[in-house]
Order: sequence, then structure tokens, then C-alpha cells
Amino acid sequence: MHVLFEKTGATVNLSMRCGDSIIYIEHVFDPQIGVRLSRQIGAKAPLHCTSCGKLFLSELPTEELTAYIARTHLQARTEHSIRTPEQLIVALEHARELGWADDIEELEPGIQCIGAPIRNGLGKMVAAISIICASDIRRKPEWPQHLLQATAAVSASMGWLGARN
Repeated sequence: MHVLFEKTGATVNLSMRCGDSIIYIEHVFDPQIGVRLSRQIGAKAPLHCTSCGKLFLSELPTEELTAYIARTHLQARTEHSIRTPEQLIVALEHARELGWADDIEELEPGIQCIGAPIRNGLGKMVAAISIICASDIRRKPEWPQHLLQATAAVSASMGWLGARN
């Protein structure tokens, strides 16, 4: 996470799934900056409103995804939040294709994130790392590669041999 922070200068969060939410368990940020773009450790956010949460959802079997949608009704957090099953399915397919997911002001106005999965030795997603910024993250084309390299390194250290570079 520190290496990723050094490469991007952006806040880096580590999160895990906790029921229908992700929970933030660690972060790296510049303490010199007055405004910190990170969620408080222990804070939770809906899976469908976050880059990391979408990654967890993208790995669910259809029946579990359907149950999630029924339980949460895809309650929106901002005007940009995913609100329909169709929107969610498109976002999850996109995440599967890329190996990472984004959140473009879906959890908080003005905040954008990209996240990638961390896998254990069996290939199961156990956590995710996200990069957060207040500018257009799509104008940072090198960030997804930095993120995928970081999560691949962590996954490899946990024994996952299929890690992407």
C-alpha cells in the first residue's frame, strides 16, 4: 500500500467484505494534507456503491447476487449510484473484464476510486485495495496498472499463483 501511495500520491484503502458492506481496515495517506480522502477505519459502505464492493459482487453466483439486490434494493448514496440490477450487471461484467472496478462519485459526491482484488492461495478474493482521489480518475491511465501490480504482489505473497502483473 505504501508503494502504491508513493507511485500515485493518492490515498490507498484496504477493505474486506462484511455482509452486504465493505469495511475499511487500513489506509495510507499523506498526513500533511489538511483534507484526507479516506474512510475511517471500521467504517462500512454498501457493496454496490464502491469499487471494492463491486469486485466482491462480481464473484458471487447469480442466486447470491439476486439475493443481495433483493435485500438492499440497491439503495443509492448519491445521484451517480447504481440503482438498477441492469446497471449493476453491466458494472460487474466490466470489472470482470478489466480485473478492477471503479466508483465514480457513487458513494460520495466528488470522490472517485478504483479498486482491485487481493486473493488467497486458493484464488478466493479476501480483500481489496482502492486508490481514491477528488479529480477525474480516468485521467490517470497509469493508475490501474499500478493498482493491479500492487494487488498481484500482495496476492502472490499469500500464495496465489495466478496473480496478474
